Amino acid sequence: MNPSAYMEMARTEDEHWWFLGRRQIIASLLSRLFPSGKIDILEVGCGTGGNLAMLSDFGRVTAVEKNSWAAEYAQNKFGGYANVLFADFLELDCSGRQFDLICAFDVLEHLQDDVCALQHMTDMLADNGRIIVTVPAYKWLWSNHDRKLHHYRRYNRDELIENIHQLPLNIEFISYFNCLLFPLALCLRCLDILLFKDWSSQTNHVNGLSNRILLKIFSSEQYLLRHARPPFGLSLLVVLRNSL
Repeated sequence: MNPSAYMEMARTEDEHWWFLGRRQIIASLLSRLFPSGKIDILEVGCGTGGNLAMLSDFGRVTAVEKNSWAAEYAQNKFGGYANVLFADFLELDCSGRQFDLICAFDVLEHLQDDVCALQHMTDMLADNGRIIVTVPAYKWLWSNHDRKLHHYRRYNRDELIENIHQLPLNIEFISYFNCLLFPLALCLRCLDILLFKDWSSQTNHVNGLSNRILLKIFSSEQYLLRHARPPFGLSLLVVLRNSL
């Protein structure tokens, strides 16, 4: 990512509706997948560490981040919750250590070879371990927001499934999410595309009341996803299980 994006993430991830809402949705999913906790977890591309405290509720956490400033920031702020490694994940050697859960939250779109990254995660996965991935949805929503964050791609559901089928992984769960705010986000993203602006960025400043309302709407999808698979949304969420 652009170095300034890490600083913006550090400034906003504790209070911005998008980060908080996504964290609540993921925590709700993990509470169903790992009700007893006490698992070994690896977060790939942890950024400035905003998910580490939440992940530590479910077990022992290791995180890897290849941006030196972000890795140092995450270790200083969240070192009590996780061991943060400054490294390129694709070059990471965990000396045969196997993880019960590997997380990549909005990471694959930043990697030129996303299938290679998924393969590397698979190699580090314990028997019956799981990989949880979130990615931005729809190629046709490509905008200045994606350029700013140095994305290589956005994903269509079928394309993501096709990539996964190249690997020894079973799809346990796949769904769009961030669907309730999709009409509003779509309008803003279209303006981005037409005017080459970045009004739709999830880290743009939002006043307190609007932030609370947006968080309430977005985070409510944790209950929706327990019973339904929205047919559209700004993001995709997939849970993969080791089939070996």
